[in-house]
Amino acid sequence: MKPNETQLEKVRNHLMKYKTITSWEAIMKYKITRLSQYILILRQSGLGIKSERMQKDKVWYVKYKLQ
Repeated sequence: MKPNETQLEKVRNHLMKYKTITSWEAIMKYKITRLSQYILILRQSGLGIKSERMQKDKVWYVKYKLQ
């Protein structure tokens, strides 16, 4: 993580490096609570991101995958 990196840049860089991100990862690693907003912005800028609905221990969440 670079100094003065915006939250949007953090999400984009994470996707470029790891190819996936979840809300929990965004909260724990970057203190980002509005991940879906940044995903929308990245999609509108032309980045191909797929949403995959996942379930673990009866809890549903979304994993975003870079295509």
